[in-house]
Amino acid sequence: MEKDIHDKHRIRLKERFLAEDLHQFEPHNALELLLFYAVVRVDTNVLAHTLINTFGSISAVFDADYEELCKVDKVTPHVATLIKMIPSLSRVYTLDKHADIRVFDTPEKIGAYFIDKFIGCTKEIVYLMLLDSSLQLIRCELISKGSATAVGIQIRTVVDMVVKHNACSVVIAHNHPRGLAIPSSEDIAVTAKIKLALKTLEIRFVDHIIVAQNDYVALVGGGFLSQ
Repeated sequence: MEKDIHDKHRIRLKERFLAEDLHQFEPHNALELLLFYAVVRVDTNVLAHTLINTFGSISAVFDADYEELCKVDKVTPHVATLIKMIPSLSRVYTLDKHADIRVFDTPEKIGAYFIDKFIGCTKEIVYLMLLDSSLQLIRCELISKGSATAVGIQIRTVVDMVVKHNACSVVIAHNHPRGLAIPSSEDIAVTAKIKLALKTLEIRFVDHIIVAQNDYVALVGGGFLSQ
């Protein structure tokens, strides 16, 4: 009898999603629906509430570290993996939707690209965008990983990548997952050093973008660094 009740509830919730999308869903209902695909024949409503209560919000659940998720009662490695996939899939989806943007000739285009690039990133990381002489994208590479509050940028890595891919212009980007889109004095100092190193190679340093949530700042475009 209990299994039949759970099955009917799952069917109703799936049908509601197909009819309404998630527009009228409470956060715990949306998470409950997702958990159907990792938890079999168990009331996932209780687990959804537990997760949201533990981490504070549904977005915080998705941003939680895998190890922290696994500490929650009834959260198996399978469940934790599914939860961690959602921000990454969102990032892949959004970047693919905007894949037709190939020329990065304004701070706005660059900033929008990197806001998408950092979706779901809970640790500070650094991307290097390599552009040709027309500011068309050659490639964008992850070059450094850090902690939740700090990351290093190796000038040698930047120079090596520029030479390897014959780039003419460069953009650096990193995120502040637990802060604001405001450059620190260290951010400005490191950026100035990178800019100087690239100048000796006659490589244009376009900008350094710092992203925090849905906001960004451009160090060159925002006047924090001279052109």
